[in-house]
Amino acid sequence: MYVLTQIRDHDETITIYETNELYGEMGRFRVMAFHDDAVQGVLDLRDPARIVLEYPKAMLHLMNEWLPSFQHIFLIGYGTGTIARALEEKGKNVMAVDISSPVIELSRAYFYQPKSNVQLGDGRAILEHQPAGSMDYILIDAFTASGIPYHLSTYEFFALVQQKLAPHGILMMNVIGRPDGDYRVQALADTMGAVFEYTHTFALHAKQVSIEQNMLLIASAYPLDLPSTTAVAGFYPTALIPMGIVQWD
Repeated sequence: MYVLTQIRDHDETITIYETNELYGEMGRFRVMAFHDDAVQGVLDLRDPARIVLEYPKAMLHLMNEWLPSFQHIFLIGYGTGTIARALEEKGKNVMAVDISSPVIELSRAYFYQPKSNVQLGDGRAILEHQPAGSMDYILIDAFTASGIPYHLSTYEFFALVQQKLAPHGILMMNVIGRPDGDYRVQALADTMGAVFEYTHTFALHAKQVSIEQNMLLIASAYPLDLPSTTAVAGFYPTALIPMGIVQWD
C-alpha cells in the first residue's frame, strides 16, 4: 500500500492510498478511506469506468429497474463521486452534497472531476430548500467516524425526504450494520417505516446475518417489485423484525 495523502477533517482522518490488492482481487486500485480503513470509494486505475464496490452497483441497478425514466436525483454524501459520475454519464440531473470540503477536494484531485456542481454543506439543510415533489430519487450515502449523522436518521428528516420526492419517488440509503439484531439499523428502518408506507431492506451477505456489512434501506409510497431469488450485485432482500424504535430530532 502506498499512501498518496492523508488529511485530518475535524474528528475524521481521510486517507488516499493505492494498492495492488483489494478484497482479494489483484490489480491497481486507488482508495479513499476513513477511520479504521473504512473504504469510502475505489478507482480501478486499469479500468477507470468500472464500478468496483457492490453497493453502488446495486443502487444503480435498482434505480434503473424501478424508474427507468428517472431524471432528478438528490445525493447526500458525494465521497469519491462514483454514483454521481455514473448517473451524469447517463444524462441524469444530479444535485450532490457533501459536508466535508476535504472530501470534495480530494475526490476532484484523485478520482473524478464532476460535471455538475457539488455543493458543500449539510445535506438536510440544502434539501429543505428544494421544491416539493421535485426528486425522483433521494440517495443517502453519508458517514462520519460515528456512523450515519443522527439528523439524517430521524422521523423529521424522513418526513422532509417524503415531501421532496415526487409521488413516484424513492428513497435509498446505504448503511453499515448486521441484518440480525442491529439496533442502529433497526432504528433506521423503523423510523423510515413510520413515515413511508412501504420499506425494504437489502443485505450484501444476507445469509451471514451476524457480520457487519453494507445494507440498503429503501422507502416509497407504493409497493416495489423485488427480486426474490436473484442477487442484485450481490445484495439480497432481507427481512428485519420491527422493534418499534422511532428516532426523533
